[in-house]
Amino acid sequence: MIFIISCAANKKQYEQGITGKVMWYEGNFMPAIGDDAKRSKPVGISRTIYIFEPISTESVEITNRVWLSTIDKNPVKTVKSDEYGNFKVSLPPGKYTIVSKEDKGYYVNRFDGENIINPVIVEENKWTEIEVKLDYKAAF
Repeated sequence: MIFIISCAANKKQYEQGITGKVMWYEGNFMPAIGDDAKRSKPVGISRTIYIFEPISTESVEITNRVWLSTIDKNPVKTVKSDEYGNFKVSLPPGKYTIVSKEDKGYYVNRFDGENIINPVIVEENKWTEIEVKLDYKAAF
């Protein structure tokens, strides 16, 4: 009789990255007194999300204040959200630009004090939770 015993080292592996939802906003989101039923509600949506090293507004041309037609670098990673908008992607610690590519180009709707487009910071051993807000067809 032969016995095989396996002793795998139990190394604790730390994970970090970005987790969140891609939400689609379309229609009227204006504050109103009275019937909230007439107001639109955001819904989760499936999209491919592109994650880049930080991109500054000074290094690209943004049209209509929200559209990038091209990005002259390759993404660090891409991830596709599920039909409800959920996604999770592991990344090394650092600062990133995260965008969705729509029909008109890459949608950008946030900037930080250093003019980084759609910035997200990933810390070691932590998951950064975000909402990718696609709101270019919404009124606020």
